[in-house]
Amino acid sequence: MCLARTDWQAPKHRGLTMFILKIHQPGIEVQRIKRVNGRMDFCQEFFDDVVIPVEDVLGEVNEGWTVASRLLYHEREAAGGGSQFVSGVASGNAEEGGQQTI
Repeated sequence: MCLARTDWQAPKHRGLTMFILKIHQPGIEVQRIKRVNGRMDFCQEFFDDVVIPVEDVLGEVNEGWTVASRLLYHEREAAGGGSQFVSGVASGNAEEGGQQTI
């Protein structure tokens, strides 16, 4: 998913559009980031003249903040244990009462 400014004249949260992109397509370069502990859990993406078909718009053009804020809301709920979509108990340690890592 990619939240990108599509209307440079619109103020702040307006003029953003959410896209679902194929990561392996012309114009997208992904570089993994190596952390101090050696793990490579994060990456940075570079976009250079990427062509995105209109079918890849998630929601409405210039209304991407609506999609992003809803996504962030559900992410916070899941991380905080309040989501109705996450049980909170990992399948392998139900007896120990362990929390599921999301």
